[in-house]
Amino acid sequence: MHHILLLLPILAILLFFFLPLAWALPLFLATLALSLLAYGKAIRAQRQRVRSGREQMVGERAVVEAESPFLQVEYRGEIWSARSPVPVSAGESVIITGVDGLTLQVTPVHPADDPDAR
Repeated sequence: MHHILLLLPILAILLFFFLPLAWALPLFLATLALSLLAYGKAIRAQRQRVRSGREQMVGERAVVEAESPFLQVEYRGEIWSARSPVPVSAGESVIITGVDGLTLQVTPVHPADDPDAR
C-alpha cells in the first residue's frame, strides 16, 4: 500500500494526457500535497523513539510482585522474571537496567528518587 503512495504523483502526471488542463492541474496538485503529507508523517514516524521491545524497557519503572521462589516484577500489566543485585521486597518500585532474554535486570528505586513514594 505504501508503495502506491510513493508512485501516486508520478501516476497523476497521466491526468494531463486525459483531462483538460483546468481539471488535471488541481487534481495533480492535490495528489502531490497528499503525498507530501504522507511522506512527512512517514519520516516523523521513523525518527520517533522506540515504543516497544527491549530497548524501550531499559530505564522504565516496574513493581515487585513476588520475591520467592523467584523475583517477579510487573511492568505495564505483564509479569516478568527478574534479577536484582540487592534484595527487594514485594510492592517496592524498581528500575529496569537491562534485559537478558525473558529476564529483567532491576535495581531498587531509592525513596528519595521515587516521586511516587507515599
